[in-house]
Amino acid sequence: MKTLLIGILALIATSSANSQIKLLNDSKAVKLSSVREKSNFKAGLGKIDSDYFITYRDVKYKTMSSIEIIKIGEVDKLKEFKQSIFKVIKSNESSAFKFDGKTFSLIPNKSKGAYINILDKYIKYEMGYWSLKKLEKLIPGSELD
Repeated sequence: MKTLLIGILALIATSSANSQIKLLNDSKAVKLSSVREKSNFKAGLGKIDSDYFITYRDVKYKTMSSIEIIKIGEVDKLKEFKQSIFKVIKSNESSAFKFDGKTFSLIPNKSKGAYINILDKYIKYEMGYWSLKKLEKLIPGSELD
């Protein structure tokens, strides 16, 4: 009898707690593109409403998977982001640029790609080596139209 009473009280407590939870936004993330390297996730482009974001695996960790997010913004910011990366690679000179409060350091490799590191305040993330082909696959031109 005592366990039945405790069960009923627990049911009442959880039902009233759940009724206080309200969904604020029913927007869903849409996956637009994904890049894999040797069957491991490398990065992906997603969209919520009109805002784009990039998720990527921090490659400095070999035994665990650390997935990070870069908030890009609307399509004009996505174009600006892509152009900034391509400009550094084409110039074949190490460079850095700030985007959304993060510092992106690019070390190009013979105009074919670059190593990308991201400094977010005090934490350094590594996106690893990105070829122009993989960058184009990550941010396809069809998304920028």
